[in-house]
Amino acid sequence: MKYLAVIVAVLLVLSGVFAYNAFVAYVEPYHSVSQVVDNSEAFLNRKVQVIGTVVNGSTKYGSDGLLNFSLTDGNSTIDVVYRGEPVSNFVEGQQSVAVGELVSSQKLQASQILVKCPSKYESQDQTSLFSSPIFPIAILLGTVAIGFSVVSITLSKRKDDRV
Repeated sequence: MKYLAVIVAVLLVLSGVFAYNAFVAYVEPYHSVSQVVDNSEAFLNRKVQVIGTVVNGSTKYGSDGLLNFSLTDGNSTIDVVYRGEPVSNFVEGQQSVAVGELVSSQKLQASQILVKCPSKYESQDQTSLFSSPIFPIAILLGTVAIGFSVVSITLSKRKDDRV
């Protein structure tokens, strides 16, 4: 019986860790350019998702494979450096999201560029939590742990009733 209690405890802890990991990994808010620039110390050297409009005339392709451009929200502007090919529908004047690390108060080293309608971003984030493989695993582990605890309690009561 004690082994069942240990198994239940381990399964509950694992399901909690997986659920927390899935929640944190897939619910990451988009910040406006002004939010990031005005509070750069809070975002410095951290992963951030910045939403803004690609400034017209700011896109420059370097010979080193870097794409440089600026994002604005009308109040503030931030420079973005991205290594790699941008998505096919990346154009100046369009709203985009740069995902990456803020390396200075005015510069973001992007690892990903997203170009879609912002409402599509929000609905994608809300559903991705539940479509992530980690989240169903956490739910499954939690369900198994609860099942083990119910079986354990039932068997324990039956054993006590026989004595």
